[in-house]
Amino acid sequence: MTGGMEARSNKWEDKKIEELKKKKEQLESLLEATESPREMHLKETEVSVKISGLEKKMKYAEIEEKSIRDKLKKLENEKRNIEEEIRRIEPDHAMLEATIKKRDGEIKKLLEKRINEIVDRIYKDFSEAVGDDIRAYEETQLTADAETFEKKVTLRNEISKLKYQ
Repeated sequence: MTGGMEARSNKWEDKKIEELKKKKEQLESLLEATESPREMHLKETEVSVKISGLEKKMKYAEIEEKSIRDKLKKLENEKRNIEEEIRRIEPDHAMLEATIKKRDGEIKKLLEKRINEIVDRIYKDFSEAVGDDIRAYEETQLTADAETFEKKVTLRNEISKLKYQ
C-alpha cells in the first residue's frame, strides 16, 4: 500500500513540477519582454518631459485664449459704439445728401445760364441776323437736318428698290 501511495505522490509531484516549470517559463519570458529598470526610467523621464511641455503649451494656449476673448469683447464694444454713431449721424447724412443734390442742381442751372449768356454774347450778331437766339436756331436747324437726313435715307431706299425692280 505504501508503494501505491508513493507512486501517486510522485505523480502529484511531477504534475506540480511541470506546472511550476511552465509558470517559470512564462515569468522568464515576461521578464525578458519587460525592459530594464534603466530603460523604463528613461522612457518615464521622456514621457514626463513631454507632459511638462504639453502642460506649458496648454497654459500658453489658455493665456492666448483669454487675450483673444478680451480683444473680442473690446471689438464688440467698439462695433456697438460705431453702430450707435452711425445711427446718430444717419439723419444728418441724409439731410446733407439732399442739400448737396439741391445745390448741384442749382449749380448746373447757374452754369447753363452763364454758358447761354456767353454764347448769346458771342453769337449776338448772328442771332440778330436770323431773328432768333442761337439755341432756338440750333434746335430748329438740328430738327430740320434730322428730317432731311431721314428723307434722304427714305429716298435712297426707294431708289434702290426701283433699281432692283
